[in-house]
Amino acid sequence: MSALRSAGRELSCLGVGQASVRSCLLMLLVACVLPATLVAAVLIVDAYHEGRANAFERGTVSSRAIMGEVDDMLVAATAGLQALATSPSLAAGDLAGFHAQALRALPAQAGNNIVLSDLAGQQLLNTLVPFGAPLPRHGNPALQRAVVATGQPAVSDLFTGGVTRRPLVAMEVPVLVDGRVSYTLATGVFPERFAAALSRSRQRPEWVVVLFDRTGTVVSRTHLPERYVGQKGAPALVAAMAQAEQGVVETPTLEGTPVLAAFSRSSKTGWTVAVGIPEQTLLARVQRWVAWLAASTVGVLLLGLVLASFIARRVAGAFAALVPSAEALGRGERVQPVQLPLREADTVARALARASALLQTRTHERDLAAHAGAAARAEAQRMTHEAHHDALTQLANRALFHKALRQHLAACARHGGHLTVLYVDLDDFKPVNDLHGHQVGDELLCSFAARLVAGVRATDLVARLGGDEFAVLLQGLAPQDAKPIVAALAERLSKPYAVRDLQLRVSACIGVAGCPDNGRTAEELLAAADAAMYTAKASGKGRYSISGFGGL
Repeated sequence: MSALRSAGRELSCLGVGQASVRSCLLMLLVACVLPATLVAAVLIVDAYHEGRANAFERGTVSSRAIMGEVDDMLVAATAGLQALATSPSLAAGDLAGFHAQALRALPAQAGNNIVLSDLAGQQLLNTLVPFGAPLPRHGNPALQRAVVATGQPAVSDLFTGGVTRRPLVAMEVPVLVDGRVSYTLATGVFPERFAAALSRSRQRPEWVVVLFDRTGTVVSRTHLPERYVGQKGAPALVAAMAQAEQGVVETPTLEGTPVLAAFSRSSKTGWTVAVGIPEQTLLARVQRWVAWLAASTVGVLLLGLVLASFIARRVAGAFAALVPSAEALGRGERVQPVQLPLREADTVARALARASALLQTRTHERDLAAHAGAAARAEAQRMTHEAHHDALTQLANRALFHKALRQHLAACARHGGHLTVLYVDLDDFKPVNDLHGHQVGDELLCSFAARLVAGVRATDLVARLGGDEFAVLLQGLAPQDAKPIVAALAERLSKPYAVRDLQLRVSACIGVAGCPDNGRTAEELLAAADAAMYTAKASGKGRYSISGFGGL
């Protein structure tokens, strides 16, 4: 700094006399280092903003994926209740028989219990207690009133159950007897049931993932759920969720940890998933790189100043021989050291060459940063693909299938036309896993998925819904028109599979439903196709059934 002040004093008299060699060298140093410093500053700012943007995108993708999985869980629970609501025991008023049936069905349901209530709000049976035991009134009267009034399924916010005295969420559906709502059937889900869904799509262990109901109350949480379930979320986050369906907000968690929270609200339930990324780890890698770059820039500047002062004391003349090198440096060209007759001038020439190399290094670092940005964008695209495709078979997953089905249903509603949904279930898959192991089972699922794709048209969408369940979207075909495809597909899928050294004999049952005959929403079509698949399964293996027409 003292050298710069000295140079300023000497340059102030340039208008009336010649500048000294010392002042000229100091000016040259500034001219060399200043562009590199500006480039480094630009790189620092760019790296900081790009790191934040990438973190926001990862958090948003994760919140959407987790919300989709929670939606799927709630849809499955509602579908199971709707199927149970058609029980003949309810139509006949045999509540004891229905209680036994509900107990048998409970392990396959997404909830922890099943509750039947009359229209006055009195619980008639609850699988948590023996049949005939005294029961309280309905734990969420507002939810039951909404179901009775609309005749449609509904999902509650978090409330305290009347029997369990624990926080839970309820899915409730109407029970029709002779075309009228006579009861309501509900299933309660404890918050810990959602914990697995919250953890599966979380990319890093330190991320805090929280599931909120419509009121901003914590339903489930990856960190300290026993402490915070049932409490309201952080005020800033709750306010932001009330204003938009998705977004990012800076806020402390309930524990007081500063995070950047990316949230996404479900259009089906109004629930929201928030992914909190701690600020201290959010941009750790970028911050380390920024610190190194800033330190390097300051170090180079200090070293250059020291070197310039040293050379200034030794240069005595021959300054004109350095002009071509200085001009080349100003143009950004690489400066080659020249052999000068004076030792002092020769030293300055080598300094100019080193400054040129430094600029080249900064340019290379900038190019590396650009390549790193491109790699980050490619990684984001890969993560988006993984969020919408099954990891084993690479088919579309449940979330992507639901999205595509809703889009095609909207097109059918606008322009008319048909579409058909196939619900495909692999018979005898569990014995294969039990006898030969999961690796053989996974290879069988991949072979089954390949046959399924080969058996439909290139324009059709094939998805794995989970386990050994698959779905197919046939565009532009009514169920009767799709019958040849379905028959050929059932035959194709039931042929033996060669897996390793084994010949595995399994089959598949297919349920068929179409729009508009069997429904106009994704949930209605999938429920109809699922019911048709069970009809086919009841008639034997390797069969198919068209909703409303029976099966083969």
